[in-house]
Amino acid sequence: ARRVAVVGGGVAGMSAAVTAASRGHEVHLFERDGALGGQLLLAYLPPHREELENALRYFEREVKRLGVTVHLNRLFTPEDARELKPDAIILATGAESQKPDVPGVGLPHVIMGWRVIAGLEETGRNCVIIGGGLVGMEVADYLAHRGKRVIMIARSAPLKKAVHADRVYFLDRIRDLGIEVLTHTQVREIGPDTVEVEPPNGWRRVLKDVDSVILCTGYGPRTEHHEALTALGVPVQLVGDVLGSRKFFEAIEEGTLAAITL
Repeated sequence: ARRVAVVGGGVAGMSAAVTAASRGHEVHLFERDGALGGQLLLAYLPPHREELENALRYFEREVKRLGVTVHLNRLFTPEDARELKPDAIILATGAESQKPDVPGVGLPHVIMGWRVIAGLEETGRNCVIIGGGLVGMEVADYLAHRGKRVIMIARSAPLKKAVHADRVYFLDRIRDLGIEVLTHTQVREIGPDTVEVEPPNGWRRVLKDVDSVILCTGYGPRTEHHEALTALGVPVQLVGDVLGSRKFFEAIEEGTLAAITL
């Protein structure tokens, strides 16, 4: 049996930890937040996604049952690695929300989409969502369902990269809930109660009386300490969103396969 450090308690990290522990390895799972789950904690909150909670509960039970040592509120550092002396490290540190480079993006009424879905932030009545991907759609659905007025701004066609079933479902929801979608549109500036946009025709338009601007503009990998950990001479494998955006089942598969190769 080997001593394995799994860094990141999202779905990729949990599947790696559970698989490694089930194969008899001593597993230490490090999570920088106060709970395991990562994006899965948010994924089951939008309407009609409740079944994803079953996956979260399954992994939580297995982590406990298989005796994985869980370190919450711990950012795994090279010092931790030197102390633990693992035989292998699996990095599943995931991704974090990216902010677009737009004037006004730091204003107090500009908030991250995941914080809205998680119930950590309340929006005002008139909402502008920046981003036309799956997260943007889920936030739009969530807010419009609660009676907010929602305008969504998409740089291309909305849900361009989504699977067909998701696209059909959300485009129907947009129509039913009366969400206005501005496609192929760039955001030029965010003001205290305005958003200036530029549609494809080049004529700029100012959206007025905006109470909240919600950013759903994608994720970038969390890469703290990667190079320093690699320099320790311990084999390091990267899995999940840290390699780029993944679907949940892809992250589970990568975590599982990384643990099998130990």
